[in-house]
Amino acid sequence: MSSHPDPDAVPDFETWFKMFAGQLLRQAYFYTRSQELAGDIAQEAAIKVFKAWDNESTRSKILSSPGYVRTIVLNCFLDYSKVPSRTSQHEVELDVERHDRLRPEI
Repeated sequence: MSSHPDPDAVPDFETWFKMFAGQLLRQAYFYTRSQELAGDIAQEAAIKVFKAWDNESTRSKILSSPGYVRTIVLNCFLDYSKVPSRTSQHEVELDVERHDRLRPEI
């Protein structure tokens, strides 16, 4: 995201995305070190950019400030890492039989 074009040179989101999708993915991979997770993070960042694209002020920041898009990617990564159920390393299988034995009868 180091060489953003002039805002007038990029007329729509699709053109911008074709130019910068690889950079979104590389930035996400920098944080995740996982190709699969980086793809998810980059996709989420692209969705956020797409949703903000109609706002002229935000679009101008996206087109002119590489740090703005990097911050979107970082925030997507941080959001993802805040939800432990998205990663199997934090999940514990529930022992239903044990749970039922511990529950008092009503």
